[in-house]
Parts: sequence; C-alpha cells; structure tokens
Amino acid sequence: MRVAMDLSRVAVTIDEAILTFAPPLSYDQLAGLIAALGIRPVGKRQEPRRGRPRLTYNLEELERLHAAVAPWLEASRHQGSVTRGMPVLGLTIDELASLLNPPMTHRQLADLIAALRIQPIGKRRQPRKGRPALTYDAAELMRLHAAVAPWLSPQRSATLRPSRVRHRPPAGP
Repeated sequence: MRVAMDLSRVAVTIDEAILTFAPPLSYDQLAGLIAALGIRPVGKRQEPRRGRPRLTYNLEELERLHAAVAPWLEASRHQGSVTRGMPVLGLTIDELASLLNPPMTHRQLADLIAALRIQPIGKRRQPRKGRPALTYDAAELMRLHAAVAPWLSPQRSATLRPSRVRHRPPAGP
C-alpha cells in the first residue's frame, strides 16, 4: 500500500528542490525563476556549519513551476532555430513586455530568458547610437508567458510589491 504525501506542507531549500527535478535545473536557473516570478519563501532553516539560515520554499509550488517551464529546459529549444518551417517574428524584450497580459516588467522577462537560457534569434539596430537590441522568438516567449501566468496574477503582484499610489483622505464637508 502506497501512502500519498501532501507536498503542500513540505518546505525545501533550492539545493534540495533541484535534486528532485528531471529534466534538471541548475541552482542559478531555479533561483532566477523564483526571483523573476516573485515566489515568496515559506520559512528559513538553519543549516549545520553555515552562517546564515537558508530560505525554504513550498515543494509543491516549485514542482508546478518546474512542470510549467520543462519544455524550455531541453537543449534543442535553446538554439534559436526556426521549427516546423514557419517564419519567426522577432521582438525585443521591451516590445514583448508591452504585449503580455497579465503584464510582466522588462526585468521579469529578461530574468526568465536568462534563467532558461533562451537564445536570441537576431539583433535589431536602434534608431539612436548604441548596441543593437536582441530579438527573441515572439511565439516561444508567448508560450512561456502562458506557462508562468499563474505566478503573475494581480493579487499575487499586489502582495509582493508595495503600492506606489498614495490614497488621499476624502475632502471634508
């Protein structure tokens, strides 16, 4: 008889979590995804012979995240090649960020691209002097956005970042 374990109560460090994933994620990839999506730790654990306590995360949430990004972990997906003979629309990170709903910031999208090691498909010259902007396969990044959208909900975002809008008290009678 096999007993099902309730993963919603299991707290693990990043080091412990990466040992459970296949295809594997590196420590830097998982840490980058956690930072980009604003996943909050559930606690801290003091490790023996370590100075600082290590942050712990919900294993069930990390496994759902891993399952969502697993297609981007395969090496063949990161070569920036055209698949299925279809033309590719190349957009910059800023252009993609302006199209996505729920919205993502430039930094979040850039962190996801870096964490998953997605390669650009080209470069586009800027109207002003400077370095050309890298372009990425828009369809691939839209699929990635759809996969991580549950971590981008407005309620979650509101709890992660303090509001910049100051509420004024109503005017007196």
